Amino acid sequence: WINEQPWMLIVSTAGAPLLANYSLLLNSVGVYQLSKVLVSPSILFFEKLRGGAPLSTKRMICLIVVSVGVTVVTAGDVELNLPGMLVATSNILVAGFYKVEWGHTCRSQ
Repeated sequence: WINEQPWMLIVSTAGAPLLANYSLLLNSVGVYQLSKVLVSPSILFFEKLRGGAPLSTKRMICLIVVSVGVTVVTAGDVELNLPGMLVATSNILVAGFYKVEWGHTCRSQ
């Protein structure tokens, strides 16, 4: 459906880096890094909404290992605040959406 509404892809592609940078401004580096890791599960979520193929067991294990590793490494540098969490959550959703839609757009061309 994105081909019918290209403005959503344009806005999300422009908005994701903006939100990521603003998230880094508002949050600790640990929260920023965790939000970047959480983009991967959001990609899986948006792929599922589009009826995409399920994730293989091998890829699921890799995703879990990387996510746990980053979480362990950044756990000491996490300071939460409401504005920062709202921006980080927005970034996770917008970045996941744009990556899935960009991939589908490129494959359909």
